[in-house]
Amino acid sequence: MIDIKRKKDMRLAKQKELATKTVVKTKTPKELKEEKEKRIAAWCAVKAQPKKSFPPPPLPVQKRPAATLNEIIVHANILAEPRSVTVKFIRPSIDPTYIDPTRVKPAAKTYVASERVLELAKNPAHRLLKERPIVPGAVKKSALTCAVSPRFDELAVPKKKAAEKDSDLKENPFQISPNALKAKTTARIKELAKPIER
Repeated sequence: MIDIKRKKDMRLAKQKELATKTVVKTKTPKELKEEKEKRIAAWCAVKAQPKKSFPPPPLPVQKRPAATLNEIIVHANILAEPRSVTVKFIRPSIDPTYIDPTRVKPAAKTYVASERVLELAKNPAHRLLKERPIVPGAVKKSALTCAVSPRFDELAVPKKKAAEKDSDLKENPFQISPNALKAKTTARIKELAKPIER
């Protein structure tokens, strides 16, 4: 009896629990697709917004003391001067500071060369030697008195090669082949042999 009563109590408790539970409704594929599209649209809307711009921190402003009138005048005079000044052209006949670039110095006119300078001015001995003249076709003396070895004699003899038959040259170029003499012309060859009338 106790077991039956306990089972009944358990069954009633289970029924109450099922009644209190909210029924989860399964969604159709179409509804799931719509939800997914809504989530994507919301994500795109958030990401499409312009990024927040962060301005740089303000630079510290250094306040200079006010310049006096004399300082302003001095600075204005410095700025008023041109960066590069071109010297005005003056004719050599008028210019007292003109120096002729081709002039000879007075010291050079009275200069006397020392023995060492004269020694250095001379050409060295190897430069005074003349080169031997090249005689075309001349044979060296050592070549005239050279004794030829038997191997050189052997190599000096040209190799004999068999003369190749020249197929282009014929003894009788106008000779007619015997097969051509025995040939019989066909009707087609006779037709082709006739000249074309134009």
